[in-house]
Amino acid sequence: MYAGADNLKQGAVFQRFEAKYFLGEMEAQAALDFIRPYVAPDPHAPAGGHYPINSLYLDSPDLVLFTSSLFGEKNRFKLRIRSYSDDPDTPVFFEIKRRMDQIILKQRVAVKRASLSALLSGRDCSPDCLVRPGEKNLVKLYHFRDLMERICAMPKCMVRYLREAYMSALEEPVRISFDRRLSAFPALDYDPSVWTHGPHWYAVDFPEVVMEIKFTDAFPLWVKRLIQHLELRRVSAAKYVECVKCLDGVGLPLHGTPMGVMV
Repeated sequence: MYAGADNLKQGAVFQRFEAKYFLGEMEAQAALDFIRPYVAPDPHAPAGGHYPINSLYLDSPDLVLFTSSLFGEKNRFKLRIRSYSDDPDTPVFFEIKRRMDQIILKQRVAVKRASLSALLSGRDCSPDCLVRPGEKNLVKLYHFRDLMERICAMPKCMVRYLREAYMSALEEPVRISFDRRLSAFPALDYDPSVWTHGPHWYAVDFPEVVMEIKFTDAFPLWVKRLIQHLELRRVSAAKYVECVKCLDGVGLPLHGTPMGVMV
């Protein structure tokens, strides 16, 4: 898509495939009952299993990343800064999520939350910003900043949902997650308060539950049986896209003009 995005491979953390399905709450519970013999709770999840995912999405002034996802371009990427906790003392992750046809490449690096303002304004990009300083992590941070500068990306909106995640208890590396309660908030200027969820956020009209299955080569047999048992149909669903559309619908277009008059 952009020169410089190809460099992502140099610092990629892992490669995977993803499949998404829309479920009602009763279907989600049926899916959980089905997979229980094959999975264990995500070891990183807190007690109770549910945890918030807060993501600050960056995009160009004309929302080129939104547009590439909206129209399903085979080769595209997203820039986001993600937190897995509401605790203000926890670090955040600078993430580049790239799709190459059906393959997902994701690169991320943990950054001190206090360094965000300086990094987004272009004032700093030093090892001191990193949770774990080192050459490899610094290269990942440079990749993120390079893509930011190439498309003049700036903060656009916050995306939040609650996740319940499970890992395969068998040998195959499979992860199944259930995402609920999608909400959004415009964040055109970075301020630490954007991480605080509250009534000023907008609930997004989205299915009750989005089940995501992440795998490396192919579904194991028990996952195929799950899909057949519930008669599920694979869908394409981008939370960032739905959140941008929601904010535009309530009169908060992130590019300055309503989508109906985009040129």
